[in-house]
Amino acid sequence: LGIPNKIPALPNVVQKDQANGGTISEIQKTLTTRRLLITPLLTSFTSLRFCLDIMRTSAVLSLVGLATAAFASDVVDLTGSTFPDFAAQDLTLIEFFAPWCGHCKALAPHYEEAATILKKDKIPIAKVDCTVESDLCSSQGVNGYPTLKVFRKGVPAEYGGTRKTDGIVSYMKKQALPAVSDVTAENHDEFKTADKVVLVAYVDESDSKTQKTFREFADQYRDDYLFGLSTDAAAIAAANVKPPAVVMYKTFDEGRNELEGKISSESLLTFAKEHSVPLLDEISPDNFATYAEAGIPLAYIFVPANDPKREEIVKAIEPVAREHKGKINFVWIDSNKFADHAKSLNLQEPTWPAFAIQNIQAMTKFPLDQSKTVDFATVSSFVKDFANGKIQPSIKSQKAPAVQDEPVYVLVADEFDKVVAEDKDLLVEFYAPWCGHCKKLKPTWDTLGERYSNAKSKITVAKFDATENDIPSTAGFRVAGFPTIKFKAAGSSEWISYEGDRSLESFVEFLEANATNDINSPDDEEAELEGESEVKSGRHDELPHDLVIASRIDEATKRGWDGKQLTVKTVGGWEACTEPKKLETVEELWLVHPHCATSETLPLSIPNAKRLHVYLTKSPPEAMSASSVTAGPAYRQLGSPNLTLLHLEGGVLDLYPSHNSFDKLETVILRDIRHWGPQSTFMGTWGRTTIRNFCVIREQILRERDFGQLPSTLEHLAYGPPRQRKSEIFPLDPGINLPASLRTVTLVLPSNDRGRYSAFDDSLRQICEARTIALDVFLEGPGDAAFDCEEWALS
Repeated sequence: LGIPNKIPALPNVVQKDQANGGTISEIQKTLTTRRLLITPLLTSFTSLRFCLDIMRTSAVLSLVGLATAAFASDVVDLTGSTFPDFAAQDLTLIEFFAPWCGHCKALAPHYEEAATILKKDKIPIAKVDCTVESDLCSSQGVNGYPTLKVFRKGVPAEYGGTRKTDGIVSYMKKQALPAVSDVTAENHDEFKTADKVVLVAYVDESDSKTQKTFREFADQYRDDYLFGLSTDAAAIAAANVKPPAVVMYKTFDEGRNELEGKISSESLLTFAKEHSVPLLDEISPDNFATYAEAGIPLAYIFVPANDPKREEIVKAIEPVAREHKGKINFVWIDSNKFADHAKSLNLQEPTWPAFAIQNIQAMTKFPLDQSKTVDFATVSSFVKDFANGKIQPSIKSQKAPAVQDEPVYVLVADEFDKVVAEDKDLLVEFYAPWCGHCKKLKPTWDTLGERYSNAKSKITVAKFDATENDIPSTAGFRVAGFPTIKFKAAGSSEWISYEGDRSLESFVEFLEANATNDINSPDDEEAELEGESEVKSGRHDELPHDLVIASRIDEATKRGWDGKQLTVKTVGGWEACTEPKKLETVEELWLVHPHCATSETLPLSIPNAKRLHVYLTKSPPEAMSASSVTAGPAYRQLGSPNLTLLHLEGGVLDLYPSHNSFDKLETVILRDIRHWGPQSTFMGTWGRTTIRNFCVIREQILRERDFGQLPSTLEHLAYGPPRQRKSEIFPLDPGINLPASLRTVTLVLPSNDRGRYSAFDDSLRQICEARTIALDVFLEGPGDAAFDCEEWALS
């Protein structure tokens, strides 16, 4: 702007006084809302305090106006109505962003600079604010921010460049070039060495069919290779080929390969994939995708990068790689850096060098016995046997339990095929021990196993630790996330993915709808009747236990239970609600569907419990309906003065801090909860607690008007508005009095209906920005993982 770095004074900008005015950060915020890149200018004033007197700032406003004009954005703002015409141009780049997104803010200056540079090349750049145009972003498959897409006449493609100015400009200029360059005798030698891999088609000028095939292929794979086409007789003679011919020039191995046979899109793809990778190169995250997408097995030599004999070891295996070229790709990999990958291929010992073959498509692995030497003779024999199908894939497996004494069947890889082959309905949870959602599911999954424990000849409910066991290739699927739940009906070979709600009722409903056998008919009627009054698993006889699952609290107290963790599954009510049960050793308790209509006090004394989880109804979503309001339990007292975490889910709540000793309580989680009684009284009393973490999701307790009553000690808030009529979702009052201690807010919104909450979202965002409160947004909905309050609280 021509303003010197040090300015003694500016017209109508005066030093801040105590009664009126704003700070430098407020001025900076005002200017940045006009998309001005003047932070360096502002930071030179960090030692000063300014105020902006609205009645006396015409000069400053004029300055802002001049600056706005000077920094007019070359990035086009798109809406739902302007998007189609813009994207329909020959070549455009569009960013889908959210104003609150940190990565979007980091990209913004580079995106602006690139837009200005590319404007000269007539390559337009635009952006879409997904907080405003949510439907448009959803239709374009935007799942995260920022998402960059290249459009050619309305057809989108993923952007594959970097997010820096130079990278954006370079990538888009390359996209603007023709997919195929004209190659003549004059530029032939230069062009064939212009990149690591170059594909050139030599054709007669009259051969339009081959030219069309090659150009279409080049247009599809322009990001992967450099393409040239020559009809110049002198260039064809220099290449020493007879047209039509396709030659790959490369900077490694033999340096040149010719396509044999007919030129088609299929043969071009096979040719490119086979010859565009080196005979035996180092593999890393940068080039792994190239090998993974090649469609052929991958052989690894694991050797430390700093091993003085590394080159000698790799060189010795090159003849084997050459013999199997096109059928098996060979690489070497730094075993120090990627030891975990070696372990995933069942190379268990840190003994190097080592060798293994992986068939990525078939999900199989073939490690060489680590007691053998990795040399030409050993590897050559091993690879030859592999190619001839003489080697069986290696399957990592835990040892099968000698006694299946858990509520669900513990399935391991070695027994997978045997269990699958049984004439029983089979439901399997594939889990990881560290997975928070898996831990949350465990009580429900165990209850499901107990429910069908007397029908074991008809159905198996199992769990499979996918971190310690390989899923055999015979399963026909791979697991991409945890937990993954699969079902196979008796007599069928088809696996069905379970996509429903993870509640006991939903699992039962799913099984009854899909099972072949009569799973509700017990193997032994007498055993079923006995099971109603005693714990069905015999593992409670040996005490103490770290974790016990009982059908009723009576069973735990009757057997003298003295463990630290207890899960109680009550379906149908407790028999003696008026006589409190005392569990002095319990430190963490899970209660699933407790119901005691005769008492307002939880009939349980847990004086030393630190963590309490109560699932108030069988199906949490039902708790939000009016018909269930009177059906849920109403507990005023919880019987533990030492709680640090209280987790209540899915029901009606009549719980006041004034009726309990919550002096040590740090975290409260309320999900799908409706309050019984005056709402204002409820929030007023909770506002006087000293909790630090408050997670309230889809409840009907904390409304927009109640944000001013949050506890004064609150540091972290996770909030998911209740699903209600749009007219009831109000924006927050900008002057609302949030706790001064509040540091972070996580807003949990439905991914398939986010637009309904935009007014509330925008107002909360403005308040957080003004207060320097970190704001994050989590989207959950059908098919998405639910927001995990406990993991949030721990983090």
